[in-house]
Amino acid sequence: APAFLMVAVGLAAPLPLLGCDGDAGATGDWDEVTVPGGAFAMGCNDAVDTNCDSDEWPQHTVEVPGFAIDRTETTAARYAAFLSAHGNTCGGELCVNDWGGIKPLPVVETAGQWAARDGLAARPMTGVTWFGADAFCAWDGRALCTEAQWEKAARGGCETQSGNCLTTTRTAPWGEDQADCTLTVMHGPSGPGCNTDAPMNVGSKPAGASVYGAVDLVGNVWEWVADGYHNSFQGAPTDGSAWVGSGPDLRVLRGAGA
Repeated sequence: APAFLMVAVGLAAPLPLLGCDGDAGATGDWDEVTVPGGAFAMGCNDAVDTNCDSDEWPQHTVEVPGFAIDRTETTAARYAAFLSAHGNTCGGELCVNDWGGIKPLPVVETAGQWAARDGLAARPMTGVTWFGADAFCAWDGRALCTEAQWEKAARGGCETQSGNCLTTTRTAPWGEDQADCTLTVMHGPSGPGCNTDAPMNVGSKPAGASVYGAVDLVGNVWEWVADGYHNSFQGAPTDGSAWVGSGPDLRVLRGAGA
């Protein structure tokens, strides 16, 4: 089932992305939702959650300045526009990688111009390397979300909860209901991708939105964040900034994928 996950990955794993804007009031021309500044409980509380992994604790309080985040995952059409303007080289690596055709991309290139494949314009962009995610966000005038920003957008801040924030923080963006295909695109009884065997169009499961209105944060496809991978939250920043420096080839993925 989907969960708030953090895993170690190589730089070229195929994932989409969400962009973050440092000014919580500046949503501009993007389809964004606003996440107010304030505290939230980051990490897994093994006292109430039986699915905690060792790299998801200790749970700790983080103060995150206000920001805006894309309401949905980045679409193939939107990323194709970036590739047409920028090319497929990011940080000395490929921006997108189909692994020799093993994982077909939802976009196609013709004479240097990129476009979404027929019927896939609204699908989440996959095959994105971490360098490709970082370069896209910079080209789009924003930045790749930090892990703390991603998790606050998904869990909700202490201002949205009653009682002790560390013990009442949500297990999933929608709350405590068991994940199913009404809430998220997932592997489940109805099959991969909720019986589609593929990701669905972004925003297909509005009932699974976070308290701030962001969707697809759990399920459909994974998302890159700015942080380097660490095997626990011991020593993690408490100001919402990216935690880097664990190694050159390990980055963090968040969410879950169908």
